Amino acid sequence: MIIPILLIALFILFFATLFGFYFFAFCHPKHARPKPKEIPPDSIYNPYREHLLTWIEDMETTPNELVQTKAFDGKKLFAHLYVFSPDAPLVIFSHGYHGIYCRDGYGMYRVCKKHGYNILMMDARAHGQSTGDITFGIRERHDFKTWVDYSINHFGPDVKIILAGVSMGAASMMMSTTLNLPANVKGLVEDCGYSEPAAIIKKTILEMHLPLNPFYGIVKLSAKIFGGIDLEETSALEAVSKLQIPLMLIHGDKDHVVPPPMCKELYECCSSKKKMVTFEHATHANNALSDFDLYEKEVLQFIKEALA
Repeated sequence: MIIPILLIALFILFFATLFGFYFFAFCHPKHARPKPKEIPPDSIYNPYREHLLTWIEDMETTPNELVQTKAFDGKKLFAHLYVFSPDAPLVIFSHGYHGIYCRDGYGMYRVCKKHGYNILMMDARAHGQSTGDITFGIRERHDFKTWVDYSINHFGPDVKIILAGVSMGAASMMMSTTLNLPANVKGLVEDCGYSEPAAIIKKTILEMHLPLNPFYGIVKLSAKIFGGIDLEETSALEAVSKLQIPLMLIHGDKDHVVPPPMCKELYECCSSKKKMVTFEHATHANNALSDFDLYEKEVLQFIKEALA
């Protein structure tokens, strides 16, 4: 009698452990999601706090529309749409893991506002007001395509589109190109994106001083059981190896979250026209904040060439 009880207890403990790993990595409850103007002292954005708060205020006071659509799996997706010129090209942007559009999107928003491009700034699933769980780009790539389709329906069949993203948003964007995007999409601007969902999760496990075996297997199994996610289903490397539109890669040389070698790997693997820009002394997701003049110059030139 004791042995069956012990086996049941062990099974419950194992199942609870799996769920704990899933909740920690893939769930992002609404109460834990960042507010636009809340920048903690330990935040990666804190060195640029006052400057960033000025631009967040600008984003909040500039006319925009909170738009909504439905994901391929029924989740509710939201985005902030800024229309600076009705007939202008559109940038579709996504922030990073546990991020928010008005921080990670600082640079792209500022470029678009200054130069008259429209911009749709996504609340990635499980962020902002969007529902769902985080999947490190596995399902977020479908959300990019959903917003592309939404934008074509909204602006008309001739709208020209640039996709952009920071960190997980950049990885998701690159992976979306495996989904037969329409010809309206003319180019990609990826900023500190990682090469593969599995690779960035493994790096995080090692940084927590845990052995990859068994912990990566536990995370992978938890994603499969509770989220129906295969972490090795696709990757940004696979996507860019088949890419047919221009890709711009941006990375800071002091990025310790997504290491610079991942950017070089993506660049070398890319099969289309490509450009890589390294920002000296820039940390993760802070390239535009660290040197906006360089960011504006390089991004604007790339966008103009991609749209030509």
